[in-house]
Amino acid sequence: MIKYKALKIIAAGLQKNGIKYKVFNNSYLEELEVPFRTFNGHNLVAKFIAVDHDNDISIRIYGIVRNVPNDKRMRIYDAISVIYQGDERCYFKFVLDKNGDVDAQYDLPVNVSDESLGEIGYEILARLIHLLDNKYSVFMKALYSNEELDPDVEDICGENDDALEFVDNDDDEDSSDENGAK
Repeated sequence: MIKYKALKIIAAGLQKNGIKYKVFNNSYLEELEVPFRTFNGHNLVAKFIAVDHDNDISIRIYGIVRNVPNDKRMRIYDAISVIYQGDERCYFKFVLDKNGDVDAQYDLPVNVSDESLGEIGYEILARLIHLLDNKYSVFMKALYSNEELDPDVEDICGENDDALEFVDNDDDEDSSDENGAK
């Protein structure tokens, strides 16, 4: 059961677009998890996180790249910089954490209207997946080669979400309907 209003609205926006999700609650936060697969076959989970009834939803994707060796971390920082050079309209934050994992972060503004929140949540998710589909190779090049990292300028935050591949949770008993009921 979804308890926070903003996540209920996000859930409705996801469901409107045919996207399945799971709901996770604990004493201080609530998450909608959306599993997806990038074009290169990498399975990831996008998390919409709320800690109260405000519309300030955090979107997180953990482990885009895992366990980056210490000697490659500067190359990963360079890769993040190159990705940002590719398109100034991308407002996603990539983070290399202390464990050597690359994560993506995006925080929705608090004052997004209830009427817009569901579609905005879906659009941000679609753009982030599109970015990962197009730029995951920059991370791999940084890890496994010494070649120059190229921003390969293209529409990395493009409008086309027709090819997004979400993992089907139909057989999963934790899948939720539009009201968050399991």
